[in-house]
Amino acid sequence: MAWLVSSIAEATRQRTREASKLRREAALAPGKARLLLRRADGGGRLAATHQDLAVELGTAREVVSRLLKDFESRGLVRLGRGEVDLLDTARLRALGAEER
Repeated sequence: MAWLVSSIAEATRQRTREASKLRREAALAPGKARLLLRRADGGGRLAATHQDLAVELGTAREVVSRLLKDFESRGLVRLGRGEVDLLDTARLRALGAEER
């Protein structure tokens, strides 16, 4: 019986950690959008690696990669090797205005 309680407690702790991690990542999205807009050249292209952006945001590369993939799936950016093309600057500006 004790192992069952222990297993349930561990599963609850794991889910709490995951939820907290997702909230922290979502909180970074507006700052990430602003950073992309600020760093992009006049043609909407940003020459930077995920690691470069992570350093600027003060977070892990993995977090930036997940956020960029999310932006890409929403049609906001196109990812290339060492570059990010901004496809929908209006929506990125709107996202960047959140939480200001």
